[in-house]
Amino acid sequence: MTLDALTKPRLYLVGAPKAGSSALGHFLAQHPQISLCRIKEPNFHCRDLDMPGPKTEAEYLGLFDPTPETKFLMDGSILSLYSHTAAASIAQYVDNAKILMILRNPVEAMYSWHGQMVFTANEPIQNFAAALDAEADRKQGQRLPSAGVSSCCPQLLFYRDMMRYAEQLQRYRDVFVPEQIHVVLYDDFKADPATVYRKILDFLELEEFHPEFNPINPPKVRRNWRLHLWLKRLFAAPTRALLSAEFRLRLINWLDRINSKPQGREALAPELAARLKAQCRPDIIKLGAMLNRDLTHWYT
Repeated sequence: MTLDALTKPRLYLVGAPKAGSSALGHFLAQHPQISLCRIKEPNFHCRDLDMPGPKTEAEYLGLFDPTPETKFLMDGSILSLYSHTAAASIAQYVDNAKILMILRNPVEAMYSWHGQMVFTANEPIQNFAAALDAEADRKQGQRLPSAGVSSCCPQLLFYRDMMRYAEQLQRYRDVFVPEQIHVVLYDDFKADPATVYRKILDFLELEEFHPEFNPINPPKVRRNWRLHLWLKRLFAAPTRALLSAEFRLRLINWLDRINSKPQGREALAPELAARLKAQCRPDIIKLGAMLNRDLTHWYT
């Protein structure tokens, strides 16, 4: 095993957003031979996205806690799939990296991602259709939030772009050989997580392990929106100079849990769903050919 394999993250769970990556990362982190970054999504390789996180290699590597059993340090930055620079950056950074991605029906994923952005107060347009209509203006720098991470990284609000999986997968295929990439479909993971997990362990050549498959990251709503917005202002830019990124994230997550409760979301309007399926159809067909999978149920 090379020195890089022992000191640098070599397993990258790169996305996609709202496709089960939180659950998959949690289950993988239970394996004694995998050590997940303390900040699951450091976004170190997403240089084209203005996201908070470590800026130097020393800060980045300081977020990992390998044990004597560790064979893989795992970076769970899901925006690495969306990023235009992350694939090449990872390939240059470490030898023999392993790329793991989980993909979901893009229409379902973008609707869920919009809900996540609303929940975190990074999306002021609460109506999904209206948020989609704002994309063109936002790409011109208009109608952007005045605060929050999406004010610095407006690409988070380009919902259709975030779920263009075929071109995103191609970026990884351009710099990694097939043996380094493993793609999971959310449908398979939801139906049979144990089988998907076992195949991932085979891909990583790790010992058999049986994690606890508990529900992770269900849809939530705020108990008190005013409290959340006050906390968001409190933990804005001024606190970054006073608190470490890790401590700040842990405190925000703790407060989030207190001020949140599980609640499902209304189904996507059939007319809008049909329009988005038609728009996503060419990319889905291309992805299906790349994976040799029939994905017609994603757009019919």
